[in-house]
Amino acid sequence: MIPEKFKDTLQHYKEYEYTVLGIENEVFLTEASNPNPLKRKSDWHSELSDFFEKEYEKYSNNKVFFVGCSIGLYRELYSKRLKIYLEENTGALEVDFIIRDFNTLNEDEIFEFAPEHLKEKIIVSYRRQKDLLKEKAISLGFEVFKVDEEISKNRYRYKKKESETKTESLLDLSDSSLTEKIIYLELLGVLKFIRENSKFGISNNSLASLVSAITGGKPETIQSYINPIGNPSVGQKNNPMNKEEGVEAIKSKLIDLGFSIK
Repeated sequence: MIPEKFKDTLQHYKEYEYTVLGIENEVFLTEASNPNPLKRKSDWHSELSDFFEKEYEKYSNNKVFFVGCSIGLYRELYSKRLKIYLEENTGALEVDFIIRDFNTLNEDEIFEFAPEHLKEKIIVSYRRQKDLLKEKAISLGFEVFKVDEEISKNRYRYKKKESETKTESLLDLSDSSLTEKIIYLELLGVLKFIRENSKFGISNNSLASLVSAITGGKPETIQSYINPIGNPSVGQKNNPMNKEEGVEAIKSKLIDLGFSIK
């Protein structure tokens, strides 16, 4: 397989194909079938390899797309090629373009006459292009799948991606004690937020009253819990943040809920 863009390589291949009909033991038999009867297969292959490499470099440097181009060039030209495809194919979708390109990437038909160092580059590019096209198809809500080659020469097709409905289990925290609720509010920064965003400042008594509305606890009890938090000059006996085991358990629950807790 030779890229359609490689006109010189294709022309030389046609000459090779015509002449090779007179081969026996890798030497051409007559001048009628070959102007140079001593020209061997290996010579033709070497020449084809040179043609291939020159055109590979030529189109790469000129930023012209061809099957087997680098992944960088493929990415760069994707949008431009897609636009042309959609203009030329009324009613087509981007996913149709994706599948068309996908079906050109057949590692089993890697270029016979490509130099060895280019073959490896092309194979790697094929794989990266397939990864890119799969990602684009998924982003459009489709998935690419392979069909039996005997059924269709277009080995890849697409279908609507099945929606993944994840049922997130609910973590029931309704039985949390008042102490635990205060720890939640402190770890989440709620108490600090209230203190810092009160226009005229807020006393611990007022804060306790507000927290009682949130937690359902008695304001007197709440006050005894929040007074020591962040205030080392006050007795720490009732400070819920000193209950390390309880604090760590609540941190773990908050992390499970998606919070980043230090």
